[in-house]
Amino acid sequence: MKTLELTTNKRLLIVEMTGELETTDLYGWNLQPVKKICKGSELTEEIASKFVLDHEFYDKNMGRSYHGYKDYKENDYVLQSAFESFISAIESKGWYWDKNDLTDSILPPEIDEWKDAQSKTLNPSKCIIFEIL
Repeated sequence: MKTLELTTNKRLLIVEMTGELETTDLYGWNLQPVKKICKGSELTEEIASKFVLDHEFYDKNMGRSYHGYKDYKENDYVLQSAFESFISAIESKGWYWDKNDLTDSILPPEIDEWKDAQSKTLNPSKCIIFEIL
């Protein structure tokens, strides 16, 4: 079982299970209650937008406003989707969502480096996302 705790605009817990997700119930984490949000494979733009920071900008030179979601890796509001923002929060902790950066690398990674990256790669189809209350 892999676990990752995130702080965005809420405190979140991502748990990657080795067994069946349907039979998994978690009621607390470090003595704090949790509430199930969704399975990782069910995460949508709408769901992600409830758990990441966003901001409205106005560009005086262009005379129009822009909406941006927080990039947690760069600590800036430049991302165009809440889903990307959610993934950046995971990556800001040194973890990966779905596949690690070494998977598509042109040069073959060192085996230990790849194993370390795989150990920090969360498979959405095996994950449950919780809010820590």
